[in-house]
Formats: sequence, structure tokens, C-alpha cells
Amino acid sequence: MKKLLVIILAITAGLSVYAQTMLTDVNKADELYKDDKFAESLFIYNSIDNPDGRIAKRIEEIQKKLSDADFANDQFQKCILDGNNANKNQNYELAYICFNAALLIKPDANFPKTKLRDLSQFITDPNVDKRFDNLIATADKYYESQNYEMAKKTYKDALVIKPGDAHSSNRIVEIDDIMVKKNASQKEYDDNIFYADRFMANNDLEQAKVYYQKALELQPNETYPKNKLNEILKTQTDAAQLETSYLTAINKGDSAFMQHSYDTAKEFFSEALTYKPTEEYPRTMINKINNAIDSQNAKANEIATIRTNISETIAAKQFVTAQSHIQKGLALLPQDSLFLSQKAMVDSILTQRQIDDMNFDNFVDMAKDAYASKDYENASRYYSMALDIKPDENIASKKHKADSLYQVKLDRETAKLAAADKKAETQKKTEKPQTVQENSKAKPQDISAANEEQNKIANETKGTDQQPAIEQKTQNETADAERKPLEEPQNKISTTNQSDAYTKLLNDSKLSYSKGQYDKALAGYASILKTYKDDPTAQQSINEITTLLNNNVVRQLVTAPVTIPAGSKQNFDFEKLLPKDRKNNYLKIIIKSIDDKTPKIYVNLYKFNAKKSGFLLKDVNANAGNEALYISLSVIPSWMREDISRFEIVTEGGDVNIVEISIIAVP
Repeated sequence: MKKLLVIILAITAGLSVYAQTMLTDVNKADELYKDDKFAESLFIYNSIDNPDGRIAKRIEEIQKKLSDADFANDQFQKCILDGNNANKNQNYELAYICFNAALLIKPDANFPKTKLRDLSQFITDPNVDKRFDNLIATADKYYESQNYEMAKKTYKDALVIKPGDAHSSNRIVEIDDIMVKKNASQKEYDDNIFYADRFMANNDLEQAKVYYQKALELQPNETYPKNKLNEILKTQTDAAQLETSYLTAINKGDSAFMQHSYDTAKEFFSEALTYKPTEEYPRTMINKINNAIDSQNAKANEIATIRTNISETIAAKQFVTAQSHIQKGLALLPQDSLFLSQKAMVDSILTQRQIDDMNFDNFVDMAKDAYASKDYENASRYYSMALDIKPDENIASKKHKADSLYQVKLDRETAKLAAADKKAETQKKTEKPQTVQENSKAKPQDISAANEEQNKIANETKGTDQQPAIEQKTQNETADAERKPLEEPQNKISTTNQSDAYTKLLNDSKLSYSKGQYDKALAGYASILKTYKDDPTAQQSINEITTLLNNNVVRQLVTAPVTIPAGSKQNFDFEKLLPKDRKNNYLKIIIKSIDDKTPKIYVNLYKFNAKKSGFLLKDVNANAGNEALYISLSVIPSWMREDISRFEIVTEGGDVNIVEISIIAVP
């Protein structure tokens, strides 16, 4: 008998070794995979230590296939069938692989577990200890978390692998004992819950509280008794907190009412009524709030009307009326920022109007004084300055008269010079006779037309300045007397007369140049070039002046073209000039007309606070070229321009491009 036992053990040991070889045989796994026995091959692949990349990829592929429920169920049936056939043929190791593969698909299946218990006497699995330890660890976790049903089941699975394991057996006994006690306490728990619910329904909160507490002591993890106890506590504390909540809402409502936050106050007083619906005080305060809101809405409507009136009167430039509306608005809202800014703007405009009125009157008085002194050039200049402030028709006509008289004066001086030249020429003729025809070849002019125009101007000025009219008459008589001895036509004058006019214009331009009146000098030289296009003196002087001006640019406002559409305006801000640069100033503007129209350009000066500070309103005709326009700023009193930091350009009659804007300060 002893000898037979040794033989059986030897056979069993031989089977075990063979099984260990097969369980890690990659070739066997590949063979099963090719026969579409994916679960069996997966079991062998999983038993291989340190699988290479190919095996890992094969495992991932099989697991993906088995994720399909129908495919996995089909594989499970094949594993059971193949396992039974192998077991009948005493191919125990293959049967062992098949039944374990079935458990990979359905871990809770009892049939493959039973078969594996039967095969354990023939097969020794090298990974059995690993799987057993994993099951024990999982079961212990279930036990510690008091999931006794899952713990018991997992311990039983471990006993399938090692039937005699004491730890698993003892834990199953403990779990059965715990479940018995739990079932006993469950009835007591249910009874306590039953009585507690009945007391709760009858609003006997104290008795309900006692039974819910007993139930919670029996099953501390149950949430139902906990929630009910919290509900009872809340109900009991609500009554105690009702008075506190009511007073808190009343205090918050009173505070909001004092701060005129009527909507907020109304919410708090309404909340107070939810605590004590019969209280009179919150109702009284809600009525007061409704009345205050009505008054507030009326005030808001009044303010809205005032704002509309202010906007309309400002748009209509009715600034005195706007000032009255602003005062009404400030009476309602003394700190309103819009009212305050509008007040500052309107006050500034009205103040500027007073300044403009004063400057206008001053320039008119200065023009009248110059006119009375027969200084018609300055009279015209002062009238122009006055017109820049106010385009008054009356003084426009006076400026026209001053311009006419100044022209008469220039013509008279020219005629006198011409008469003197003729006298000298007559004397020369006595020394060297010269034909009238030769003398008349050089640049003839129509002096009779000039005399006729002079007579017309003189007649227009009668009653305003008698002396110029008399002087004009004398001048005409002198011209006639000087002309009679000559045998040339009555409507012709000599080249000398025209040269004297050129000399006079050239001398005036040089004088303006020497005085630093560069805009006047440029205008004079430009007039010369209109008649004498190639005059070198005029062209050289223009080049010198423009070079001087361009070399003394202190601010450059525009370097790239800026388009201003017709009927619109554009502001150009800049840093105000330093005191050293506020003496001889010019504004250089290059304007280019976009189309073939001839738009008008208006240039206004503003101070840093957007008040109109300058009386300069220059309108020019833009042309298609890039000729620079130089505007003298030095005619503006320094106290008016010392803080200027903005230009405004307005255009009408066509679109323009502002090519360049610069500020010049000539030393």
C-alpha cells in the first residue's frame, strides 16, 4: 500500500510539472488563438511573466473582443464545452485552462469553479497563490467596510482555490454571526422607526425624537433617523428664531429706507411679514415706501425732462436758456456730474461770448480809429479780425470801404510815381528825341479803365471820407494833365508805371519779410509770381521763408493724410507750447481736395478744456495740389493762446485730405 501511494504521488508530481510548463507556453497560447479560442489563449498569456510587446498587444486585442457581450458569452460556452471534453479525455491541464478561461469571462459562474476544485488534485497552478492572495485582500476590504455579503462570497471563492484556508473559514463564521445579530437588531430598528414616525405625524416631536435616537443607536450609518432628527431640531429652533428673524428683517428694512434704497427696504419688510403676518409696522412701512417710490419716479421724470431741455437748447445754441435748465437740474441733483459738466461748458461758452464781444468791440474801435487816421491798411486788418469773431454785415461793408480806400491810396501813389517818371522821361526826350511808338512798346496798361474804377470807388466813399475822394479827383486831373502832351493812345501808360507797381509790391513784401510778417510776405511774393512767373527775387524769398518756417516746427500734428468728409469736423490735440515758443507762431496746413470741388476750410482754436479760445476763423479754398497754407497765430493776444492745445478743422462743400499740420515758432 505504501508503494502504491508513492507511485500515485509521482504521477501527480509529473502532471504538475507538465502543467506548469503548459501554463506559460507561448506557443500553446498562439495555437489556441489561431483556433479562435481567445479566452483560453488569454489565460495563458496572462500567466506569462514579463510579456513582450507582441504578447501585450495580443492581450489588449483579446480583451477588446471580449468586451462585446454576445462574443464573450459565445466564448464562455466554448470554454465549458472544451473543458468538459478535455476532462473526459483526462487532459486535465487543458481542462484546467478552459475552466479558468471561463471564469475570466464570468467570475461568478459556479460550474467552472466546481470543476476546478475537482481538477486541483491533478493540476498545480503556479499562479494560484497570487490569485488566492488577491481574493483574500478583496474579501478583507469588503469585511472592513461592513459589506458582509460580498465579503462572504469572496471568501468562498478563495476556498475554491484553497479549501482548507483557516482565515477564509473563520471570517465566514464571523460574518454569519454578524448577520444573525444584524437581523435581530433590524426588527428592533424597524419597530423604533415605526413608533417614531407615528409620533412625528401627531406632531409629538419630543417622543418622536426619542425613538429616532434609539433607531440611530442600533444602526448608526442609517440616514433616515438622522434626517428626521435634523428636521425635528429645525422645527424646534424655528420657533425660537422667529422673533430674531423678524427683528433682523425690520432693522435691515429701516436701514435701507433711511438710505433711500426703497426696493431693498420693501423686500425686507415683506420678509418680516412672512414671519409675523399680523404685524402692523411692516405694512405701514411698505405703504410709505410705495409713496416714496412714486415721488422718486416723479422726480426722475422731471430730471429726464430737464436733461432733454438742456440737450435741445445746447444743440440750438440757446445757452442762456440752457443755463436756466441746468440750474433747475442742480437744484434737484446738486452733485450730478453731467449737470456740473454741462454747467461748466455753458458757463465757459457764455464767458467766451463776453470775451468775443469785448474783442469784437475793441477791434472795431481800433479799425474806426485807423480809418479816421486814413490808415486804411490797418483799418482793413482790424475789421478782418473783428469779422473773424463775428461775421457782421455792417462791419463787412466798412471793411470793403477800407479796402477800397487803401487800394485808392496805392493807386494814387502809383499814379504820382508814374507822373514823375513821365516828367523825367519828357525831359529826356528834349535831349534825345524818341518816337511815341517806340516808347509805347514796353508792357502797356489800360490806365483809363483804372481811372474809371478809381472814380467809381471815390464816388462810393463820398459821405464817409471826403478827403480821399478829393485826393482821387486831384490824382485823376494830374494824370490827365501829364498825359495830354503825349501823342500815344489815351488808354496806355508806360512800362515805367508798371515797373513802379512791381517795385511797390516788391518793397512791401520785403518790408513784411523784414518785420517777421512771413504770411504777408509770402502772399506778396506769390502775387508777384502770378504776373512775373520767373522773377528770381520773389522765388528766392519764398524759398527762404518756407525754409525758415519749416526749420522751426515745434509740433507736428499730422504726418499721414487725414480725410475730413464734407460737412464734418476733426479735432487735433497736442501738447501745449512752452512759454519760450509762444511768440512768433504760425500754423502750417497742407490741404488737398479729394475731388474737383472747391471746399471751404475753417480753422478754429481751442483751449485744453475744449473752450473756444481763439477768434481765428480762417476759411480758404483747398486746391488739388499740396501747397502749404501758413496762418499767423501771433495776432492772437498771448493771454488767449498760451494754453491752446487743440485745433478744430471744419470743411464744407467737398471732402478734403489734411496732408500735414504743423505748429511753427520762429525765434
